Amino acid sequence: MRPPRRRQASPGGRARLSELQDVLALCQQGDAALAAGDRAWALSCYRRSYALFQDQAQVRTNLIILLLEFGDEAEAQRILHGFDQPPAEAAQARNAWGVYLLKHRRLHEALQVLQQAHALCPNSVDILNNLSNVWVALQEHGQALQCIDQALSLQPGGADLHYNRGLILQETGHYEAALAAYKNCWTAQPDYPLAYLNAANIYVMHRNWPQAELYAEKALRLAPDTHYLQGTWLFTRMFQAKWDGMLEAIESILAKVDAGQKATILLPLLAMPATAAQQTQAARIYVEDRRPGHRPSSWPSRRPGRVRLAYVSSDFCQHAVSLLSASLYELHDRQQFEVFLYSTRNSPDDTMQQRLRRAADHFVDISLCRDEQVWALAREHDIDIAIDLNGHTVGERTSLFAGGLAPVQVNYLGYPASMGSPYHDYIIADRTLIPPERLQDYSEHVVYLPRTFQINDDARPLPQARTRAELGLPEDALLFCSFNGVYKMNPVMFALWMQILNACPGSLLWLLADSTDVMQRLCAYAEAQGVDPHRLRFAYSIAYPDHLTRLACADIALDSLPFNGGTTSSDALWCGLPLVTCLGDTFAGRMAASLLHAAELPMLVAADLQAYKDIAITLAHEPEYRATIRQHLAQAQLRERVFGSRARTRELEAAFLAMHERRLSGQALSSFAVLEQPDTTHQDRGVM
Repeated sequence: MRPPRRRQASPGGRARLSELQDVLALCQQGDAALAAGDRAWALSCYRRSYALFQDQAQVRTNLIILLLEFGDEAEAQRILHGFDQPPAEAAQARNAWGVYLLKHRRLHEALQVLQQAHALCPNSVDILNNLSNVWVALQEHGQALQCIDQALSLQPGGADLHYNRGLILQETGHYEAALAAYKNCWTAQPDYPLAYLNAANIYVMHRNWPQAELYAEKALRLAPDTHYLQGTWLFTRMFQAKWDGMLEAIESILAKVDAGQKATILLPLLAMPATAAQQTQAARIYVEDRRPGHRPSSWPSRRPGRVRLAYVSSDFCQHAVSLLSASLYELHDRQQFEVFLYSTRNSPDDTMQQRLRRAADHFVDISLCRDEQVWALAREHDIDIAIDLNGHTVGERTSLFAGGLAPVQVNYLGYPASMGSPYHDYIIADRTLIPPERLQDYSEHVVYLPRTFQINDDARPLPQARTRAELGLPEDALLFCSFNGVYKMNPVMFALWMQILNACPGSLLWLLADSTDVMQRLCAYAEAQGVDPHRLRFAYSIAYPDHLTRLACADIALDSLPFNGGTTSSDALWCGLPLVTCLGDTFAGRMAASLLHAAELPMLVAADLQAYKDIAITLAHEPEYRATIRQHLAQAQLRERVFGSRARTRELEAAFLAMHERRLSGQALSSFAVLEQPDTTHQDRGVM
C-alpha cells in the first residue's frame, strides 16, 4: 500500500501577528525536520504549532500521520474527530488513519474510515488504492478490483496500480489476467522487480520452471534484496537440476536467515543444509511478515458429544498426503470422534477424493469461502481440534489457522518442519524426528508417537508381478533407485551416488524425471563424475499402483539428504526394498530414519555420508543380505508395526484426546508422549 503523502504546512485563519510568526516558524521547523528524517522533532514542532493555532489543515494532517507512526492512537483520533474541512486535507488524514488500522488488522474500522476519505476526495488514487487493499484483506476481491480499476481510470500509467491489479487477479486464480496486468506494469515501469517476482510465482504454480527462473532472474538483477526472492530463484533452479552456484546461494541464504532477513520462502529451505533451528527461524520471519496471528483469546463453551476433528488440506485427491492418510479418516473411532475434512482447493474429483468423501462424516468444500466465513463455519461445527495438513506448502491457507479455526491446532504430515507460528499448538513427531534435547528448535509443543510419526494407508495396492524387460531395464543389472523429486537432489548427494555406481560395476541408477532437459543435465553431471550416462535410467510420473509395481523391480532405494523422502521412503519399504538413508539435522532429514527404526532396520540409517556410501556398496555386493531384508519386510507382524493404519490411528486418537482433555482442564500447553495403544474398536473402514 502507498503511505499517505505529506504536504508543506502553511498557517491560515485569524490570529495575532506574533502568534502567526511563531506558528509559521514551528511549521517550517517541522517541515525541515521531516525532510531531514528527524520525525521525533517534526512531531514536537507540529504539536506546539497545533497547540498555538488549531485551524491549520496541513499541520493537523501531518500531526495525525506522525502520531500514528509513534503509536499515539488516542491523540490522533481526538485530532481527527470532526476534521472534514478542507476536504482534500481531511481525506488525507483519514487515509493515514485507515492505513494505520489496516496495518493493525482492524479491517472493518479501516474500511469505514477509508470510505469516509473516499467520500471526501473521490478522485484520490492513493485512497482508492488503500481501499482496495482493505477489500483484499477482507477477501472481497471483486470490490478490490473495482477500486483499482477506478484508480486506473484516473491514472492509467500507474505502475503500482497495475501491479496491485495483478496481485488481486493472481490471488483469485486468474493467472493469465494477472500476467497481463504485470505486463502493463512493466510497460509503465520496466524495472519493477515485484511484478517479475510474482510472475515467477505464477509459473512456479504451473511448474513451468524455465519461465519461473527467467522472471525470478529479472527480479534478481533489478533488486537482489527483494524479500524472499533469492529463495524463489534457487527453488526454480532446484527443479531443473541447475546446480552451478547452488552451494554459494545456499550459504548466502542461510546467512541472511541467521541475520533475521526475509531471504527465502520456506519449502526450498527444507532441501538446503539448514539446521532445524534455522528452519524455524525462517518460518518465524515469514509468519510474522505474511501470516501474523490474530487468534481469539477465549472460546465459547463446547457442546457435549464426540471430539470434533477438522483436517484441513488443499490435497484431498491423488496426492502424497492423501495416499498416506486415507485410512486414518476411515478408521477413526466414531464413538469418540466426528471427522470433518475441510478442502481448501477445488481439487480433482478423482478416485481418491471419492474415497475420502465416503470416509469423512462431513466433507466440506471451503475453496470459495473467505476466512471469516470459514471461522464462522468452524464455530458452527464446534470444532475442537484443527489439523493443518498443508503447512507452508503449495495451496496453504495458513491464514485460517492464524485467525483460529479451533481451540487446539496441530501441524501434521504435510509440512515436515516447524510452522514457526504462535497459533500452531502441537507438532506430531517421534523421538527419531525430534530428539527430546532438540525441543527448543521447534515453535510447537511436540507430541511423540511411540513408533513413527507417519500414518500409512495399509489398504494401498500391493505391487504386481512385472519383469524388468517390460520396463526396458536389463534383468541382470543391480538397480539402485531414487524416486524423490528432482528438487531434493543436489550436487553433494549426486556425486556420492556416482561414487557408489563406480564402486559397483554394471549397476544402474533409476531416477524420477519428467523433463528431457533435466535428464540431459543429470547425464552430463554423471559423465563429469566419470560415470557412463547410459547407467542412468529415467522414469516418468505414472498412476500410483503402476508406480508401486515398477518400484518393486529395483534392488536398493537411495534416500536424499537434507530432504528425505516421506511417502517415497514409505513406498520403497512397502515394496520390500532395502532403503539407505543418512540421519540429518532436521525433521525433513530424519523421516526415512523414523520409518527404518520402526521397521527394525537401524543398520540402514547412516550417521554420515561416508557410512551411507559404505552401506549402499555393501548391500550391492551382498545379494543374500538384500534378500534377508526383503524377507524381514515381508513379515506380517513387522508390516503391521510400520504400515498398520489401525495402530497408528489409535495412537493419533490418544494424542488428540490428551490435547482435548488438557484444554478442557485448563492445563498449560506442553510436550508429551503417547504410549502404544490397544485396539478396542471393531469398526470397518468407511462405516460412519
